[in-house]
Formats: sequence, structure tokens, C-alpha cells
Amino acid sequence: IATGRDGVFVVPGDADLGIEPELLRSALRGRDIGAFQVTDPSLRILVPYMFEGGVPRLVDIRRYPGARRYLATHRGELEARHCVRVWGKAWYDLHDPVPFDLTAQPKIVVPDVADRNRFAFDPGEHVPLHSAYYILPAEIDARFLTAVLNSKPVEFLIRTTAPRVKDGFSRYRSQFLLGLPVPTPASRVVRQVTRAHDRGDFAEAAQTTSKLFGLSSRDLSAIDAALKELRTPA
Repeated sequence: IATGRDGVFVVPGDADLGIEPELLRSALRGRDIGAFQVTDPSLRILVPYMFEGGVPRLVDIRRYPGARRYLATHRGELEARHCVRVWGKAWYDLHDPVPFDLTAQPKIVVPDVADRNRFAFDPGEHVPLHSAYYILPAEIDARFLTAVLNSKPVEFLIRTTAPRVKDGFSRYRSQFLLGLPVPTPASRVVRQVTRAHDRGDFAEAAQTTSKLFGLSSRDLSAIDAALKELRTPA
């Protein structure tokens, strides 16, 4: 989500700014996402929406005096945003469209740039900020897909396809993810991976999914060596 002014909409989690709690969501940055795990940065984002029946509705800010007082102190810079000046959005709206309650959606999150695969499953707790991307799994267990995305073969494919930027980092944009192969193993294997995920045995989850690609031990060793080289700054 792009707010157009993170310095206003994203606030410390322990800050007492008088904003109504129902308008605040836990925020997540790319730097807070590791392989399989998320570190809560104790940040909150002000989302001026209600989601009745799953339908997003911009609130009447006059009904939230705490949020209105807080935002009013920044009204000048909020009105200077492109989405207000050109698109005609309300001065307190977010820059990006809000199609649904992203916080509550189970999803996989990933940093926009990273030097290794760092996909993590969020059961429905955080709003990814503009430095993180999210995936909404369909017809597949999200924990299993997280393990596949963190596996060495998939990391190798992404890291050799996506352009490398400064210090050996790659961009994890959709065009480099959409074509990735996802194995469809027996249900018992999916259960094995999800159980390993749930008990925090992430190494087993990643190793089990790596084996599903049918590569030999020699192939996997070659991938390990290549990934170490790719992580070396150019």
C-alpha cells in the first residue's frame, strides 16, 4: 500500500496520538520480512476505511475526531499529494486504491528487494507497506507455497532471472514470480511440509520442497554454490 505520505499515516505502535483504534492496523516493511518469519516492527498504519461485508468504504473523518485532529495537523502536505490534487481524492484518503481489508487476508509477503529468498506466511495480521509485496494463494496451502518459494531451486530461478541491483540484491517483482514452477505433490507431502512449518522447523520444510523438483544431490550442491556467488556484491 502506498499512502503518499508514510511520515503521516505510519506511526510508532506505542505512540498515543488519540487516533481511534479501529482505524489503525499493524504495518510491515520489507526489512521486517525474513525467510518464513516476520518481525513485528511495532508500527501502525492509519487506514481510514471500514469494511462492512468485505466492501471498502472511506470513512467520514468527522465521525473520528481523534484521527481528524491528528491528520488536520498535516493537512497541507496531505492536500499537496498527487492523488488529491490531480485525482480528486479526499484529503485524508490513501494514495493507492483500497480494494479489500488487506490486513485480515492470509497472504505471503516478500521484500521488494533482497539478496536471498525471504517469503513469509502472514495469517492475517499485517498491512504490507510499499517496500513489501504480497501474494494471495488460491487453491494451494499458503504454508506449503511459502516453503516452495523459500526452496533452493526456486531461489536459484529467481536470482538468475531477476536483474541484480546494488550489493547483489534482486527485485522480487511479479514478472519474476509468475512463471515459477510449483510442484503438486501427494497430499501427505503437503501435510508434512505444513506441519514442519507450523512447528517452526523451516529447514525441513524448505528441504522437503527442494526434493520435489527431482534434482540430484550434485545439482543441489551446484545450486548452493551458485547462490553463494550470487549473494556476493557485484
